Amino acid sequence: MATFSNNARRLRRLPDKVRERFYDWRAPRYSSGIKFHLWPWSFSDVEHLAADSVSSDRTYKSLLEAELRQNLKLSKGLGVALVGSGRSALRLGLIALRRLRPDRSKIVLPTYCCGSVYDAAVSAGLTPIFIDTTESLNSVAADYLKALDGETLGVIVVNLFGRWMAEDDRQKIFETCRHKSMFVLEDNAQCYRPYPEDSATTRARADIEIHSFGFGKLGMATAGGALVFDQAAHEIWEELKSYHPGSGALALRRFRYFEAGFGTAEHLKSDPDTVSNTTEQYGAEEISELDAALALQSLRDSEKILRRSIEIGRRYAEVIKKFPKVYRFHDSERNIFFRFPVILRDVEATNAFWAHMALYKIELEGMYVPLHLRYPRNGQPPCVVSEELYRYVFNVPNRVSLLPSEIDRIVGALADFGKRRSR
Repeated sequence: MATFSNNARRLRRLPDKVRERFYDWRAPRYSSGIKFHLWPWSFSDVEHLAADSVSSDRTYKSLLEAELRQNLKLSKGLGVALVGSGRSALRLGLIALRRLRPDRSKIVLPTYCCGSVYDAAVSAGLTPIFIDTTESLNSVAADYLKALDGETLGVIVVNLFGRWMAEDDRQKIFETCRHKSMFVLEDNAQCYRPYPEDSATTRARADIEIHSFGFGKLGMATAGGALVFDQAAHEIWEELKSYHPGSGALALRRFRYFEAGFGTAEHLKSDPDTVSNTTEQYGAEEISELDAALALQSLRDSEKILRRSIEIGRRYAEVIKKFPKVYRFHDSERNIFFRFPVILRDVEATNAFWAHMALYKIELEGMYVPLHLRYPRNGQPPCVVSEELYRYVFNVPNRVSLLPSEIDRIVGALADFGKRRSR
């Protein structure tokens, strides 16, 4: 996460001529900054929500599953497993598929995505095969299909930033993989979107879908994930027998950790139990009742949240596309704007942008380093688009709790930077 002081340091590192050209002006003055994340909850009875169940026959977990089935138009034949994180859900699915096809050891996935996808694949005993991204930051069917061979178990289609793959590309992947007896997993951790009634029976579904309820997601909790599956049901249920119930005490510690980091509970930052929990990798456990309750509250408002997210994203996009020499434009098609990435064109522009946003007191979020630069390539060729773009991608705040004045400030900052760089 970028901070305002980090942005200011980038300004000092700019060449003198660049700094004088773009920043020898009377900067706007703001008394408060716009944070990327804010503490979203205001429960007074959070200790009660952390209890192990609501009642003996109706838990928050069962209510969350019912909400998912309704929102995602899941048929009765589809299974749903609620576990401790999106990473755990993906690992669970991969382990089950590997048991179905122990002769297959490779899994195809984008190099430009979250490292938890790689971690889940490796912990399931698979060899990741990386494919490149595009200028829209999402990989396409042609790249997935080129990477298939006789050892491929399947592919993980990752829908980043709230933008999902075109339906014709999805169909190509699904048809090819099924013809080759391979599996398709769809990672929707950043792309939770309820199915419209008229598409529930016509839109293809992956063999396994992954959803995440981590902090900052649409169905936001302190941690949690859902596995929706049409394959390997026996293997998944058998593996789940070894999972232990989610701990309400640990969920409450995570809750306090996020309150310390993004809320007003400054005293919690010195709590050793809170701090020690920040690196926990949620393993073989079910979702906790507290996290199920938090995610459920968010998902019940999903229609309103999505409508607001799209409204904010489209406002930003209108500004971005006016300055094609400054920003690389990623279109608004098939996009719920879970995140709004700004893609610059070179190192100088990147440093200038961070410094510029610091003047407006707007906090930014850095993005991924391509996986093939972080982990072994296994003899694979370079992914040139990812290697070019990744240094220039940053997210601007687009949380639905932004005030109208804050949205106006972000829009103004994007426009002002575009005008100054276009001179």
